[in-house]
Amino acid sequence: TAHRSKGREWPSVKIHGDFKAPKPDPKTGLTVLRREEGRLAYVAVTRARELLDDVALDWVHGITAVSD
Repeated sequence: TAHRSKGREWPSVKIHGDFKAPKPDPKTGLTVLRREEGRLAYVAVTRARELLDDVALDWVHGITAVSD
Protein backbone atom coordinates (compact mmCIF):
# COMPACT_ATOMS: atom_id res chain seq x y z
CA THR A 1 0.00 0.00 0.00
CA ALA A 2 1.03 3.60 -0.38
CA HIS A 3 1.08 4.03 3.39
CA ARG A 4 3.54 1.16 3.83
CA SER A 5 5.72 2.16 0.88
CA LYS A 6 7.20 5.31 2.42
CA GLY A 7 10.98 5.09 2.34
CA ARG A 8 11.00 2.11 -0.03
CA GLU A 9 11.40 1.76 -3.82
CA TRP A 10 10.64 -0.82 -6.51
CA PRO A 11 11.66 -1.14 -10.18
CA SER A 12 8.02 -0.69 -11.22
CA VAL A 13 4.91 0.62 -9.50
CA LYS A 14 1.27 0.48 -10.60
CA ILE A 15 -1.14 2.91 -8.98
CA HIS A 16 -4.52 1.29 -8.43
CA GLY A 17 -7.94 2.88 -8.17
CA ASP A 18 -7.68 3.37 -4.40
CA PHE A 19 -7.17 7.08 -4.98
CA LYS A 20 -10.65 8.39 -5.66
CA ALA A 21 -11.05 11.51 -7.74
CA PRO A 22 -12.55 14.38 -5.75
CA LYS A 23 -15.84 15.80 -7.00
CA PRO A 24 -16.19 19.47 -7.89
CA ASP A 25 -17.60 21.57 -5.07
CA PRO A 26 -21.15 22.55 -6.09
CA LYS A 27 -20.80 26.02 -4.53
CA THR A 28 -17.41 27.05 -5.93
CA GLY A 29 -16.98 24.72 -8.90
CA LEU A 30 -13.45 23.96 -7.69
CA THR A 31 -12.16 20.40 -7.63
CA VAL A 32 -10.40 20.33 -4.28
CA LEU A 33 -7.80 17.76 -3.30
CA ARG A 34 -7.21 17.25 0.41
CA ARG A 35 -3.55 17.91 1.18
CA GLU A 36 -3.23 14.58 3.00
CA GLU A 37 -4.44 12.68 -0.08
CA GLY A 38 -2.02 14.64 -2.26
CA ARG A 39 0.89 13.74 -0.02
CA LEU A 40 -0.05 10.08 -0.08
CA ALA A 41 -0.31 10.10 -3.88
CA TYR A 42 3.12 11.76 -4.02
CA VAL A 43 4.63 9.01 -1.88
CA ALA A 44 3.03 6.37 -4.11
CA VAL A 45 4.27 7.77 -7.42
CA THR A 46 7.80 8.44 -6.19
CA ARG A 47 8.41 4.79 -5.25
CA ALA A 48 9.07 3.70 -8.85
CA ARG A 49 12.70 3.57 -9.98
CA GLU A 50 12.11 2.71 -13.65
CA LEU A 51 8.45 2.28 -14.58
CA LEU A 52 5.36 4.01 -13.21
CA ASP A 53 1.82 3.13 -14.27
CA ASP A 54 -0.14 6.09 -12.97
CA VAL A 55 -3.21 5.85 -15.23
CA ALA A 56 -5.44 5.61 -12.13
CA LEU A 57 -4.34 9.15 -11.20
CA ASP A 58 -5.23 10.78 -14.54
CA TRP A 59 -7.86 12.81 -12.69
CA VAL A 60 -5.10 14.81 -10.96
CA HIS A 61 -4.93 17.14 -13.96
CA GLY A 62 -8.42 18.42 -13.11
CA ILE A 63 -7.52 19.50 -9.56
CA THR A 64 -8.04 23.24 -9.16
CA ALA A 65 -7.38 23.69 -5.42
CA VAL A 66 -5.85 22.02 -2.38
CA SER A 67 -7.24 22.13 1.15
CA ASP A 68 -5.97 21.16 4.58
